[in-house]
Amino acid sequence: MKKTLSLSLLALMLISACDNESVSNKEIRKLEKAKETWQQTKTPDYSFNYRQLCFCGYVEEIRVLVFSDTVYAFQNPETGEDITVQTEGGEVKLLDLYPSYASTIDELFITLENAALKADEMSGKYDGERGFPSEVSIDYYKDAIDDEVTYILSNYQVLTLTKN
Repeated sequence: MKKTLSLSLLALMLISACDNESVSNKEIRKLEKAKETWQQTKTPDYSFNYRQLCFCGYVEEIRVLVFSDTVYAFQNPETGEDITVQTEGGEVKLLDLYPSYASTIDELFITLENAALKADEMSGKYDGERGFPSEVSIDYYKDAIDDEVTYILSNYQVLTLTKN
């Protein structure tokens, strides 16, 4: 079933790309291959450094912790402390204030697949062993300014939880 769904999605993306002459078929195939690799190698508990380059608020690198396929924390990559943001009401955890700022890698793949259908241009690099996106740049409207976004993931680590 998963293989059929994945191949159907790829076919839809290829048809859309041909109609639109936007994101190249090569980029779509790279994305689909990377997602398949990720699905085969992923674990429910992992962490990675994340940076989103755009005209969209917080742009510092963060450490994303994922437990049971759910984002658990946004941490400072150097100190391991939860990242907080100053608001009128006081300090608030970045995760509480902007829970969708960074997502699981599965959710990021959904974002990238949607972008491949809509964007004018997209280029990506993916981890050869695990398949996760290491750097993907998207330009939704080639002739517009400030609509570009780049996702950068690094320092991926499988987390091993131990029971006390």
